[in-house]
Amino acid sequence: KTMDEKQKLSLALKNYGVLLERAKECDLAKKKYLEAISISEKINFNRGRYSAYYSLSLFYYKHMKYDLALKNALIAYDIAENLNLLKDKSLFASNLANIYAKTNNYQEAYKYHVIFKKISDSLFNANVVKTTTSLENQYQFDKEKEAIAAEQAKKDALQLAELKHQKTVRNSFIAGFAIMIVFVLLIFRSLAQTKKAKQELAEKYEE
Repeated sequence: KTMDEKQKLSLALKNYGVLLERAKECDLAKKKYLEAISISEKINFNRGRYSAYYSLSLFYYKHMKYDLALKNALIAYDIAENLNLLKDKSLFASNLANIYAKTNNYQEAYKYHVIFKKISDSLFNANVVKTTTSLENQYQFDKEKEAIAAEQAKKDALQLAELKHQKTVRNSFIAGFAIMIVFVLLIFRSLAQTKKAKQELAEKYEE
């Protein structure tokens, strides 16, 4: 209210009314509903309008003031219908069916019950389709994910095998190189010993 947020104020007043009603502060609750409706009407805030009208309709229904309950319920229903809000329209249709049943207007009660049932089934079927599509998409995603994981695992295995092969070749090369060095050292040592032996023989021959 201080920030002059009229849309939020309208919704807050409606919620305030609901809480007051639960606290058995009925007169004050009704006042808050009417304030919410007044603000919503002034700024043409449809969400606030149908929400407050519906709450006020339930309020009158609980207090068995069915004429006033019907009046407010019809306004809420018309707003939801004009905005094509199926979920809310279904809820308000159910409310209207209950009100008409209490006033013994069974023809209208049946009419709105049929509307409620039709929309509910439609929403249920749409939800089933949405859920099924979501599951199918998830299944396809999981399949693709598994295929990518399998391909990656294959690449990792090949890479690991290549690394092992390279390691084996490297180790073999190192081992071969080490053996060759040892062999060369032995040859040099043998040649040195032979040269030394020849020198010793030559010296003895000289003597």
